Amino acid sequence: MWTEFILSFLLGAALLVVPGAAVCRGARVPWAFALAVAPGCSVALYSLIALGFSLAGVTLSGVVLLAVALVVAAAAWGGLRALARRGVLGPGPKASRPSILLGWELGLYVAVGVLATLLILVRPLSDPAMPTQAWDNVFHFGTVRAFLDSGDWSFLNVAQYKTSVDLAIDPFPGAKFYPAAWHVLVALLADLLKVPVVVAANAANVLFAGVVFPAGMFALLSVLFPERRSAVVLGAVACVSFVAYPWALYTSWQLFPNAAASAVLPSLVFLFIAMGERSGGLGRRQLSTPFGLMLVAVALLQPNAAFSAAVFLAPYCVWFASRLPKRLPLMGGRPAVLRALAGVLAAAAVAGIWLALYRAPFMAGVVEYHWASYATAEEALHNGLTLSLSYNPPQWVLGAFVLGGFVASLQRGRTRWLSFSYVFALVIFVVATSTDGSLKHLLAGFWYTDPCRVGALLAFTAMPLAALGLSIVYRLLTNWAKGRFQPVARVVGSVAVGAACFCGAYFIPVELGEDDWRYEESPFEYLEKQNKRPAMLEEAEAKRPYSEEKAAFAERVKAIVGDAVVVNQPYDGSLYLYGVDGLHLLYRYMSGYGEEGETAASRVIREHLNEYAGNPVVQEAVRQTRARYVLMLSANGQGVGRFSWAYQPDQWAGINAINPDTPGFTLLLAQGNMRLYRIDGADGTESGEGLLKSGEGSRALSDDTSDNDDVGLTGAGGAGDVVPV
Repeated sequence: MWTEFILSFLLGAALLVVPGAAVCRGARVPWAFALAVAPGCSVALYSLIALGFSLAGVTLSGVVLLAVALVVAAAAWGGLRALARRGVLGPGPKASRPSILLGWELGLYVAVGVLATLLILVRPLSDPAMPTQAWDNVFHFGTVRAFLDSGDWSFLNVAQYKTSVDLAIDPFPGAKFYPAAWHVLVALLADLLKVPVVVAANAANVLFAGVVFPAGMFALLSVLFPERRSAVVLGAVACVSFVAYPWALYTSWQLFPNAAASAVLPSLVFLFIAMGERSGGLGRRQLSTPFGLMLVAVALLQPNAAFSAAVFLAPYCVWFASRLPKRLPLMGGRPAVLRALAGVLAAAAVAGIWLALYRAPFMAGVVEYHWASYATAEEALHNGLTLSLSYNPPQWVLGAFVLGGFVASLQRGRTRWLSFSYVFALVIFVVATSTDGSLKHLLAGFWYTDPCRVGALLAFTAMPLAALGLSIVYRLLTNWAKGRFQPVARVVGSVAVGAACFCGAYFIPVELGEDDWRYEESPFEYLEKQNKRPAMLEEAEAKRPYSEEKAAFAERVKAIVGDAVVVNQPYDGSLYLYGVDGLHLLYRYMSGYGEEGETAASRVIREHLNEYAGNPVVQEAVRQTRARYVLMLSANGQGVGRFSWAYQPDQWAGINAINPDTPGFTLLLAQGNMRLYRIDGADGTESGEGLLKSGEGSRALSDDTSDNDDVGLTGAGGAGDVVPV
């Protein structure tokens, strides 16, 4: 699968760059910056076009989406060029540095980003077609598969059951809005190249982490430090040296859309500041179209990135507002007082918007979500300052560079606000990880109070400070060089400082644990073990409930069942099989079973399927769901690994009780404790109408079984032929 992965990476790079770059170049954005912000613009275009097709009721494919996106991008280029020629977009850019220099710096960022991504994300992958396994990505893979199966790629209609057949068997009917721009891109890649969903997803993740994010950081640091080239150059290393951002979003939690949103976040912030500063002649009208598309991209990748941008930019807005009175004819007034008043008003406006969104009903499900604290206030502050933000070992060397940049930023009026952004994020991190009250939800609720996401926010605000700190050390090392030695000293100094930053950030071990459980671990070792396959079988099952052995068994199952509906107990690892392998499972969701909104047919099957041979209500449930087979990846009925905490055996008693002697089921395939059964007599039947509406099935089942605890056939049933494996 490595060939497919490489092709997906290369095609994905083109898909992310071409449409967005056409729009940006139409607005006369310099090439380097156009390439840097193009991915977010492209993502927005794809998502909006997918929405349009969905609203029109037209089935979408990858080829059609790409063709329409290219046409729209070309039209946008032509329209913006026409406006530019008429002077509507302003006088045009005047780059602060030569274009060739900007291009070289962008190339450096991308090269360093790709190398770091290969080292941290790609190297641990044993197979790019095997998913890294955590709670969230079950939904993400399933959503991409549903897009491909249905031809409806809309973010307003997201579900794992989208085809006409799937809609009839959905245990929780009804689609809803979900920020699905990441899913649209993965579906586009998978459909164009006909590669597995996981291969396309891994390629997209590598693109966002290794290309999109570093390119955006290049643009951001260029506008933050226009006169300090060393900070821009060394920022290429600084931005990939933080464990918490972007790496932990991929290795520790698999927050793929959140990580993608974080990758385009620097581009959004760059455009905002560039419009405010008019850096290099980049005007507001000129950047308005890319900025609007970038807002759409962030909203449709993961909206909490917009709040990350707000934390970063709030101090900038206050500083910007405080400068406005300088432009007014004060006529002997008090400019200092007016500047202070403008800053206070700006701060009040930011606080008011924050509070209004916190109290908005549509945000309640997000801001009220609770992650328990795990540290004292002192420990949380220590973790924040040492960059131990995602349960990783402290990054002392990198923290020292951040501290140096923090002090330096306070000494320059133009960069002073960066230190306040960092402090704001640090306060949010400390409150989120050390408290459990209402203040935690007010400050960190927009990130679900999740320490990992809040830690990523703090890392992002620290990156410009780290680049500034590296620049200070670089200048101390190279100030002695004169004459012909100066170019050599600059190159050697840059390499030395960059290497010291990267190696110091990742490869210095730190003693962790307490008493007899003390051990040494470096930040790089911490990242490496997240996706590395454990040597012990028990630990491997805990971290990877969907193993290579189960994947191989699933391929045999798919060859037998085709597109038929398969009943499963999802917590045995089978919940991956729809998104990863395309198996049409009845149960694809991670949670919600037994709660309000589940269909009666689903409840009956979960709790009483083993009674199928003798219970008409169960038979009707099977007919309504079109179920034909039963799959068990753990025939002992146990939840597996990291999903076991959500597994409640009594909810799945009807499936777990099935064995080769259960009447009505024929064993077709067996390997170890994995089983595939055929539901006898289910072929060719169609669902009936009225038995299982509004809970009637559960009541009917109750009525049928009130006088007899042993419902159904009790005689021995034939096991059928077992396919040798």
